[in-house]
Amino acid sequence: MDLDNNNLTCSGEQTMDMSNESAEGIDMLIRNSFDTWMYSICLPATAILGTLLNLSFIYVVWKIRDMRNHLNLILINLSVADVAYLMSSSSWKMVGTLSSPLDINFDQSVLGHVGCRLVILLTDFFSFASLFFVTFIAVERYYAVCMPLRHLQMVGNRRSALSCLLVWAISLFFAVLMLPAHWGFQIKCIIWPSDTEFDRFPYSVGSCSSISPSFNDASFALLTIPFFLALFLNLFIYVRIILTLQRRVGSNHSNGESHASELSRKQQNARNAAARMLIVNGLVFFFCNFPFNLIAVFFFIAITCGFPPPSFVGVNVLISISRFLFYLNSAINPLIYGATNHRYRRSFYVTFKCRQPLTPEALSLSEPRPRTSAVQESHRTMISAV
Repeated sequence: MDLDNNNLTCSGEQTMDMSNESAEGIDMLIRNSFDTWMYSICLPATAILGTLLNLSFIYVVWKIRDMRNHLNLILINLSVADVAYLMSSSSWKMVGTLSSPLDINFDQSVLGHVGCRLVILLTDFFSFASLFFVTFIAVERYYAVCMPLRHLQMVGNRRSALSCLLVWAISLFFAVLMLPAHWGFQIKCIIWPSDTEFDRFPYSVGSCSSISPSFNDASFALLTIPFFLALFLNLFIYVRIILTLQRRVGSNHSNGESHASELSRKQQNARNAAARMLIVNGLVFFFCNFPFNLIAVFFFIAITCGFPPPSFVGVNVLISISRFLFYLNSAINPLIYGATNHRYRRSFYVTFKCRQPLTPEALSLSEPRPRTSAVQESHRTMISAV
């Protein structure tokens, strides 16, 4: 990766003459103060926080024997994808922000030819993995709550491990399909106005480019279609799960105390916690990922229909905020687990020995589980899986 933009060379047809450009046109190429603050402070802080939180969750699952189940195996893979995405995406953006005063979408010299292919490939790979693992978890919860008997036939660490490998393979496939959209590296020379304030600006910049305009258009579809399909699927699954849980609660109340006694208070609380966790996960997923994909759809429609996309400074701010929400979603998943599910929260307390009174139930998290009958195991799996 070449950090010295002035070492780049280009031909005459690749020259941008900005000497007579309006102030608004030049401002579109210069990174504004908001983006500087976002990429140099907020993004690295979020990446560090997200890495610590996700690694803490992985450590808790490894430390607490009772947490080593098939669902947490999937959540560990999601945490790995989130950490890798935060690191691969934030590192080059932070370096690019520190090395050039120009907008990071315009000046990607820090990547170079290799970075445009490898770094962005990894970023797309881990981004797709996060999306597909969230959907995979939703499908797994759907079977656990709505089709428990079939779920018992499917459950198992070996089967979950193979399913996770399949998710990684599908994610890599989609990331490879995105490669032509950023396979090239285009170099442009810039003629700035003669004012002294432009003396610190680079005379040449590089940016990732598509091998063909058609691939550039297709990349928008590859980026947004999987998201919206997953969005609607997740929404459908969450509604079905919540309705199923509500019907079970209503059935218990209508059948009187004798039938309700078949379910322990612990099981009822676990189901309520699962419902809350589903609702919060859904809201966070929609809120954090929807803005960026909506902007991508808007740009895709504008480019396809031949309309010039909006070119004012506020667009860059909106894109930066939507990207930050992407990173934030990858960072706060462990916080959602702990805030909405007492079992995860209690496991965290036990692992890191926080100053929390530990009940015998909490202490039992670190003990081997006693053997249970098939019926007891069936009830336990239906509850722990959600």
